[in-house]
Amino acid sequence: EAGCVLFEVDLAEVEGKEKFIAAIAQAVHVPDWFGSNWDALADALSDLSWQSACGYVLLLRNDNETLGMAAEDHNMAMEIFADTIAFWKSQDKPFWIFFC
Repeated sequence: EAGCVLFEVDLAEVEGKEKFIAAIAQAVHVPDWFGSNWDALADALSDLSWQSACGYVLLLRNDNETLGMAAEDHNMAMEIFADTIAFWKSQDKPFWIFFC
């Protein structure tokens, strides 16, 4: 209703960085150039030109505090999320991330 695109990710079966990145990539329908690594995830979340909208919502379901990853990978994901939110804010577009 607000015109935002909703990306839903179920983390219930996610174990490890590769599965986490793949789950996010699938949810945001990344283009063919996606490289399946942290840099590619950061680039994709800060682009989203294939999902034009007035804002974005990333809903991460079945979160278990670590997102199914080792601490170092969890920290990297949180850094990418923070950078993504800051980028879209600089573009005057909301990017919200909810964990449930």
